[in-house]
Amino acid sequence: MGLATPTAIMVGLGKAAQAGILVKGGSTLENLARIKTVIFDKTGTLTTGDFRVSIKTAPGQAADYVYSVLAALEKHSRHPIAKSILAALPDRWSLLLTHVEERAGVGINGFDSQGNQFALESAKVENPTSAEIADFDLCLSQNGRIIAYIKLEDELKPEAKETVERLQKASFKTVLLSGDLPQKCSTVAEALGIDVVHGGKSPAEKLALIKELEREAASAFVGDGINDAPSLAQASVGISLSEASQIAMHAAQVVVLGGNLRHIIKALALARLTLKTIKQNLFWAFFYNTLAIPAAAAGYLNPMLAALAMTFSDVMVIGNSLRMKRCSINTL
Repeated sequence: MGLATPTAIMVGLGKAAQAGILVKGGSTLENLARIKTVIFDKTGTLTTGDFRVSIKTAPGQAADYVYSVLAALEKHSRHPIAKSILAALPDRWSLLLTHVEERAGVGINGFDSQGNQFALESAKVENPTSAEIADFDLCLSQNGRIIAYIKLEDELKPEAKETVERLQKASFKTVLLSGDLPQKCSTVAEALGIDVVHGGKSPAEKLALIKELEREAASAFVGDGINDAPSLAQASVGISLSEASQIAMHAAQVVVLGGNLRHIIKALALARLTLKTIKQNLFWAFFYNTLAIPAAAAGYLNPMLAALAMTFSDVMVIGNSLRMKRCSINTL
């Protein structure tokens, strides 16, 4: 009976690694098997993370100056959006900024040598009620005055819809939880058929919502950004994509190599298979010993035969665990 659980977990972890899924510890597989709700971040998780960037300068503002400020700020950022903005700038020359600070879920700011403060922030943080910036995602400001507006557009991953549909078919509740603009989140949720959507949430609000969902059922959070690290740690199981930030991968208990959302289906299926195998091993080991031990104690079994029978019990448990290698994990 002592081999029932560790052998199944060992085979499960090995099979997960072969499928491109890194699982941190056997307890994670057991927790993953109990998941009922899958919570997705949007940017870089359900979408490709490669943004089409549109920059609109404020009236009377030189475009070259705006580009230099953007480059100076974003070269210090670790957010996936920063890479796309830098790639969209016509040239890379930038101002020299000091005391640059990045605030998760809010933006990034810094100062030049003359004491001017520059900030690149979410449009809803800068002025959540302004109709002027309703169509934009980010605002660039100098000393509190907006000098440019930035619009970001990214595409859904090709496997995103299929993944959501397969999860729902297997009776999982799907949730979209993002700090992006509520309208964009609703559009993505509608396109993918996600059950519940929460957009425009700060990292603190994300944590509160995950705690609320956790009270209903065990949840897995799937994310890839710096802002996702607290959420990955808060959920019963955090699932990070291999293209994620180092912080996100460190906070997650499961890392999906290649960033393919289909691997989430495999991870959940493998976790259920592992838990099922553990239960089978425990049942047969208990059933076997319940019959064999009384027979040996009553003298119906020769001691040599009893010892051989005990060895056969171990072989049976190990064989049942190894059988997992031939089982498919492509369906839930």
